[in-house]
Amino acid sequence: MNVYRVHGIRHEAVIFANTPQEAVAQAIERGLVGDWEDPQAIQVPLPKGYRIVYDPVLASVKQIELSLSIDAPAPGPPHTITRSGIKVYENWRDNIVVDADASAVAWKAERDTFGTHTSVPGVSRLASENSEDALAWNLFRSLEKVGRLDAIARPLGLDDDFQVLYWHRPWDAADPLSEIRRALNRIEPWRKRKGHFGADTMIMLKGQRELFRNTLAWSRIDLDFATGEALIEEVQSDWIRYLCRDVQWAERTLQRCGQDLGARCGRCYAKKVLNYFNKAVAPYVALWAEAMLTAAIDFIRHELGIQVIYYHSWDTGCRVKGIDWSKPPRSLYRDLPQRFCFQQTSEAPHFLLANRGFKRVYRKLKDPQWFVLQQ
Repeated sequence: MNVYRVHGIRHEAVIFANTPQEAVAQAIERGLVGDWEDPQAIQVPLPKGYRIVYDPVLASVKQIELSLSIDAPAPGPPHTITRSGIKVYENWRDNIVVDADASAVAWKAERDTFGTHTSVPGVSRLASENSEDALAWNLFRSLEKVGRLDAIARPLGLDDDFQVLYWHRPWDAADPLSEIRRALNRIEPWRKRKGHFGADTMIMLKGQRELFRNTLAWSRIDLDFATGEALIEEVQSDWIRYLCRDVQWAERTLQRCGQDLGARCGRCYAKKVLNYFNKAVAPYVALWAEAMLTAAIDFIRHELGIQVIYYHSWDTGCRVKGIDWSKPPRSLYRDLPQRFCFQQTSEAPHFLLANRGFKRVYRKLKDPQWFVLQQ
């Protein structure tokens, strides 16, 4: 006798049975899961030293069943389901699992809210179940609180006594760390003059040793071990992306200025931007995307053991992710995967098709295209 978790598209159940097939059959027979949901059974391992003993006498008296249905969810905090199927709590604190009244997270909640064009205007973005800021706070603050930051730092090769900064500030402070503020004001002086503090890095690990590392690029990967698939959602280099914009601004500034007016017109700073770009960044502009995709494929294949790798095409990716403005360069989602022998396909990753929100958007697309690397 084993314990199985039987899950379908809309319902789940826990069943005691001898085989996965028997568990699925029982769940369908009892009406806990519909046969139209293509239910699958996964065995739930018991704690070490435990076993299940079947007593037919007790079984005839009382049969215990545990089921979960999204049609009749357990009562929870008040929330709204957006048009895209995302849960957004009325109170952002319901999405925070640790230190919800801390100064840093309260500052972030008040600062970033949904706009009037959304179905939840004025609500903090931390209230969304898809909030990366809420996820980062819940994870890092929990690790920090129990003294286990080493679980993240050491695999990255960082051996130090770290302090976590959330959006440039300690967890219990509403104001950013003074040395971070001074550094950003020096790097981006125009932000200080305009009266705002610029972009907020979600998480910073501040160590005791002198350590400086530039992040060339990063990649976001969705994966499912059950289907053996991974989707490279995005490859990006914020360092190069934003600096290239600054270079365009610097070139326009130098063309406009007929004379050197110093800080009043930005000419002096524009020269520094161009000098930094030409000496430190230009060598990486042509190779960062290939370097990042190489690293992502190597990680998926050799560290995760997943062989089927999907990659967004430009048009389908923009529509699926709802990108209407500031779209990424076409070359990143057309030329780049082709250089790595990805093949075009009309089939989406199977694990995405199990997501209701994705399916709702995906049905509206005409001729969706993906790239896939299978061997």
